[in-house]
Amino acid sequence: MATSGAEPDSATSSPYSPVEAGHRLDSWKEIATYLRRSVRTVTRWEEEQGLPVHRHKTGTVYAYKPELDAWWSSHRKQIESDPPPPVLPQRSWWRRLRVPAAVGALIVVMVLAGFVLRPHSAPPSNS
Repeated sequence: MATSGAEPDSATSSPYSPVEAGHRLDSWKEIATYLRRSVRTVTRWEEEQGLPVHRHKTGTVYAYKPELDAWWSSHRKQIESDPPPPVLPQRSWWRRLRVPAAVGALIVVMVLAGFVLRPHSAPPSNS
């Protein structure tokens, strides 16, 4: 069989063809769901770890599952061995309210001190 000298169709030349709709993820949310991570994490991985994400001229993103799988298999050990980012402790209700509570207590003490320390008038004498 002779081949015509035509170039192959760009949709069929890539192993990750968009024609195969099941292999393409069309948003950060879909990518994050596929990798079981948050959108923030996968965008950070794109910047810091080279997560294979493609961009349209409009700025929207897409990725192919086989590329993500290959990237994950080569980066998994490194990512899983990195310690998780420190979790900041939640501020307890007492920490949030300690300054207002101290101010309130000071006001109560000052009012009570005013009543206790004010000069008392002498009772009238019955002579």
